Amino acid sequence: MKINPNIFIGDKKWIEKISAVGVFEEKITQWIKDCRDGSLSKEDVLNVTQKVAEHRNTPALIEEIKQRLN
Repeated sequence: MKINPNIFIGDKKWIEKISAVGVFEEKITQWIKDCRDGSLSKEDVLNVTQKVAEHRNTPALIEEIKQRLN
């Protein structure tokens, strides 16, 4: 599995940046493709999604991404 450094930075400033409207949506599309290609795990994608959902206060985001990952 290759490591995508853009998904693993987890400090507060990075979460704020990635949570911006449009930014997460753009990144998540690529991360889902990477997950399907086997270069990222579902857990990695869902961990970032959970942090973004907490920052945005939108818990439904996690279920939405889970569905897209299947």
